[in-house]
Parts: sequence; structure tokens; C-alpha cells
Amino acid sequence: MKKILIPILFLSIGLCAYTQHLYVQPIDGEQIAFALANKPKITFDDRVMSVQQLSFPLSDVRNLSFVQQNTDPTNIIVDTENDHILLFPNPVKDELNLVIQIPVQNLNYRFFDMNGKQLTVEQIHSQTTQINMQNFRAGIYVLHIEQNGQSIQSFRIVKQ
Repeated sequence: MKKILIPILFLSIGLCAYTQHLYVQPIDGEQIAFALANKPKITFDDRVMSVQQLSFPLSDVRNLSFVQQNTDPTNIIVDTENDHILLFPNPVKDELNLVIQIPVQNLNYRFFDMNGKQLTVEQIHSQTTQINMQNFRAGIYVLHIEQNGQSIQSFRIVKQ
């Protein structure tokens, strides 16, 4: 797990036109967000992840994801201060869950490999969508959520 999380952290920090967040959801609690722009100290030691003053045993974490949100004012359609688009689990093995908490109108998603090659494009018909990733090879992908042809949010997806 440690070998996968550290590269994801560095990939997430590298994009300058986006705000990045680390989301941690313990098994017994609510999701906690950390803005990476605030440079939180993240450490891994003995199967425990610590972010700032909080510690999370990795065995007790339901979901751990890095999310980037577009901050280019010409492309923003949803309020990026709130979580209108949720994606889990990440890393994913078979099924990726996409939850849209805004009206589903003219939305679609596009998957790209790390070379920028578009792999799929699908229209989003409901607020909850399951994306079958069984045929994807293990690796890192980019998922763009679009509304009216403009990207509103992007995610880096790790396929196990």
C-alpha cells in the first residue's frame, strides 16, 4: 500500500492549474479533507498514516484518495469548495463508483491513460454510476468529468 500511495501523492502535487485535496475516510467516521496547498505533513510509519496531528491505522481506512479540482475560472461550472462529485474506491480493483451531487445534465466522463490517449467516453445518466474497470490494466488513469463539453473535475485513478 505504501508503495502505491507515495507516487500518487507526488503525481497529485505536480499539477498547477488545480487544487488538490487528500481525502481520508475511516471505517467508523466521516470523510476528512486536507488541502494539499496548505502543505500538510503526511507520514507513513508502521502501517499508520499521519496527516498533520491526526493518525489513521491503514487497516481502519475505508477510502483514501487524492482529488484535483479545476480552478481555471473559465472552466468552473460547479462550486469546487464543496464535494459535488465523489469517486471511490481509489485505488480500484473492479468497480469504480461515481456519485454526482448536482443535477445530472449534459454530463459525461472520459478516461485517459498516462500518455493522454482517450480510452473511453460515456454519458452520465444518473447521480450514481458504477464504472466497470475489470478490462483496464493495472496502472494510473485520468478521469475527466465534463459538462456541456467542458471539464469540471479531474481525478487520477489507480487501477490495481
